[in-house]
Amino acid sequence: AFIYLGSKRAMADSAVSLARVLAPGGHVLIYHANRWRLREPFTGSPLMGILGPRSASLVGRLTGWKGSHDRLRLLGPFSMARTLRGAGFTDVTIGAVNHRSVIRGPRAWRSKFYGVVARTPG
Repeated sequence: AFIYLGSKRAMADSAVSLARVLAPGGHVLIYHANRWRLREPFTGSPLMGILGPRSASLVGRLTGWKGSHDRLRLLGPFSMARTLRGAGFTDVTIGAVNHRSVIRGPRAWRSKFYGVVARTPG
C-alpha cells in the first residue's frame, strides 16, 4: 500500500507508524514497484517512472505516453531502504523474486518489483 501514499512525508509517517506498532525485533516486508526501470512498471511507457511528476506530465502530453504519477508514488529500492532506516528500522535488506528464488544485489535493484525487509530494534 506504500505505493498509494502520495508524498515523501506520508511514506515517512507511515514507516514510523509501522515501527511503532511492531513488536521489538518484529519484521516488515514491503513489496514495491521499482522507479528505476526504463519502462514504467504499470503502463509500460518508456522513461515515465524515472521522470518526476511535472516532467512526466509534459512528456506525456507531447508523446501520448502514460505514467502513474497521478495515482502512485514509485520509489527505487534505496529510497525505500532510506525511508525505513529513517523510521528506526535496522537490518534493511533489498531483494527480488526471480523464478521462485530470491535474488539480491544489482539484479534485485534493477528488477521490476523489489522487496525490502527490515527489523525493528530490540
